[in-house]
Amino acid sequence: VHWTEARALNGFREATDIRVAVLDTGIDLNHPDLRGRVISYIHAHPDLPSVSSDQDIIGHGTHVAGTVGALFNNNLGINGICECQLFIWKIFDDRPDDDRPSNRFVYYVDPVMYRRALADCLDQGVKVINLSIGGPGRPDRQEQALFDALLANGTTIVAAMGNEGLS
Repeated sequence: VHWTEARALNGFREATDIRVAVLDTGIDLNHPDLRGRVISYIHAHPDLPSVSSDQDIIGHGTHVAGTVGALFNNNLGINGICECQLFIWKIFDDRPDDDRPSNRFVYYVDPVMYRRALADCLDQGVKVINLSIGGPGRPDRQEQALFDALLANGTTIVAAMGNEGLS
């Protein structure tokens, strides 16, 4: 990516005022590569029956947040893409579906946590949303309305899929 060369370009402006949301498995708030980068972390939903702690028990959300905003040149881990304001929403509960024949734990997006996160992104003025989730269905009406409102606000939504685990 040539971090040093890019930052040396005339007119380069860092993304310090850009709010980037990571809707994922949570985050390790003690990760040294993310110190000072996380502005907000929403993980608790006391009104929901599912269990959601502040821990990123899978590690994927921490990985994604690091790819986006890990500290630069600190001789630790990786360099993130930019210096931005990270807003993290945990949209997975902590209960695996271990009734799978492959003996692998599988986690599912909690639909209420997910829709709340999208609505909060709209309220918080988030400019970029990362969704490392997927599924075979089309968005329902509420999800589509949230996407439409976010896009109308100029929010860029980045989605990654491909974790089917097919062999």
